[in-house]
Amino acid sequence: SESSNIEILSKVESKDVSEKTKELTRLVLQRIEKYLNTRDRSRYQRPL
Repeated sequence: SESSNIEILSKVESKDVSEKTKELTRLVLQRIEKYLNTRDRSRYQRPL
């Protein structure tokens, strides 16, 4: 029973980690998108 407990714990752990990773990835992607958007905007605003 001891080993099965550890197994369950590690499964829960990995699920939690993957959730956190997804969240982090989403945030990073949002940030990159924002950065690219502002960069593009400033580029387009500049007169040719």
